[in-house]
Amino acid sequence: MPEEMTAKMSVSHRRKSGLTPKGYTGSLKERDRAKHHSKLVRKFGISVDEYETMLKVQHGVCAICGVDSNKSRKHFAVDHDHETGKVRGLLCSCCNAGIGFFHENPEICLKARKYLRRVQ
Repeated sequence: MPEEMTAKMSVSHRRKSGLTPKGYTGSLKERDRAKHHSKLVRKFGISVDEYETMLKVQHGVCAICGVDSNKSRKHFAVDHDHETGKVRGLLCSCCNAGIGFFHENPEICLKARKYLRRVQ
């Protein structure tokens, strides 16, 4: 297939065709693992093995709410300090977004907790 044709194909169509933007072939699981590995190393400086070890330490659940990683179709988010880059744990997408919305400020999180308890 000419390169200019594959460049115009959607990602889902490339996957169905056994192609990715870089022409990588292999099983979808292998490609997703390779993509995940690349992101972990590039963004957080950790390997898939380190990610999986963290997940085992957390017993396969989100570090905040305890949702099981097997019930999520996506990988857990790598929670990290945005100033230092230090990895703190693995979170489901809801908890990761939640602490982001609270600007990673424990005081705001406590105020939200107090509010929710008060209005229940």
